Amino acid sequence: MNSARSNLKRLRAACHGAGLAVVVLCLGAGYFGIGGPIASERASHLARIEQLEQLLRTSSQTKHQHAQLKSQLADLEAKAESVRRRVPETAEEAVFLGRIAEIASQVDLHIADYQRGRVVRQPTHSQIEIGLKCEGTYQSICDFLDAIEQMPRVSSTKTAAITADKRFERLPFQLVLVLYYGMQDAPQAVQEASHG
Repeated sequence: MNSARSNLKRLRAACHGAGLAVVVLCLGAGYFGIGGPIASERASHLARIEQLEQLLRTSSQTKHQHAQLKSQLADLEAKAESVRRRVPETAEEAVFLGRIAEIASQVDLHIADYQRGRVVRQPTHSQIEIGLKCEGTYQSICDFLDAIEQMPRVSSTKTAAITADKRFERLPFQLVLVLYYGMQDAPQAVQEASHG
């Protein structure tokens, strides 16, 4: 009987040992199978929380910058629209020259000749050069240039040359104006290059 008891004790000890091994194995599998990913996910969440807290700390500054940039954009868009209204779809050089002739008459400037110059097409607009040969007093030339500057139509002076000669009260004057027309939105590649 002793041997049966001894075998029974051994069997119990073996069962307890096997049960303990199963418990340790389950705990290990639970830790590495569930606890490890949870710890990794927790670390990831903590890093994200830190990022969000940093964004919260700088959010008022970002809001302020956004408001400033939005205001600047609105100003630029208003200015662009103002320019668009002053630039016709077609060259309309005859209308422009008619207005130039009126101005010349008002300031006592004589336009002796007009020459149509080259047409240049850009991605955002087209332009044409207008050459004028004029004659007038120094004051009439200044008044003429000032009146052109005040015109609603967008134009620029490319060249202006006065031949100074004390023998003449009326001075020869040559002028090349650039008229802009046909404005278009810039193609995407041009916009990206200008922001670049």
